[in-house]
Amino acid sequence: MEGTWYYSLFLELNKQAVLSEFVRRLNNIYFIIFNYDRTLEYYFYNAIMRFYKTNPRETADIVNNMNIYHPYGQIGFLDFQENAIKNSFGKIQTNNTLFLSSLIKTFMLDNIVNDEEYKKACDFLYDSEKVFFLGFAFYPQNIDLLYPQNISRTERDVETGVTSIKTISFYYGTFYKISSINRETIISTVKKKNERIKNFIGNDIKCVDFFNELSSIISFC
Repeated sequence: MEGTWYYSLFLELNKQAVLSEFVRRLNNIYFIIFNYDRTLEYYFYNAIMRFYKTNPRETADIVNNMNIYHPYGQIGFLDFQENAIKNSFGKIQTNNTLFLSSLIKTFMLDNIVNDEEYKKACDFLYDSEKVFFLGFAFYPQNIDLLYPQNISRTERDVETGVTSIKTISFYYGTFYKISSINRETIISTVKKKNERIKNFIGNDIKCVDFFNELSSIISFC
């Protein structure tokens, strides 16, 4: 996996960190994954076990407590994950196809917006100091899903009537093979959705190069 952004992310997370600090850093991140696969979960499970010499059960607890949300569902759960519908990584499952298909939401927003996990992911996104778009195609539907309502710089408490200034966010993203004109349009669209964005930096680079170029910004130390 060397040469991939998974590897680069893992290195940043465990830089100068014992296991407890590594877990703390993980808890401060929320992964919103639009793909159906479980490659991030599978990679972290194996990488943690090898790097920190944790046992399978301890490792499973760490990964199961990561903040990971698949808006459009996923193709089953890995053997160590806490769900009855299992689908082992890298194996073709033909005996439970119907059950696995029930986990896929196929771009039907009506099935997502009232989901509690979806609301939690949005809240985390709204309050984040830094947001990174990695390999994200910026389809309008996906942007609308992340921002179901426009976010203002201030928020008024209904009970007390006190208005407070919310967290300012810094956005970064990969815009690989996206023209400069389209990039400007996308950034403008996202900024209109969230007035708290202080700055949005997007470069025409791949995810792994993104980590190489912006390692000081991504650093968790």
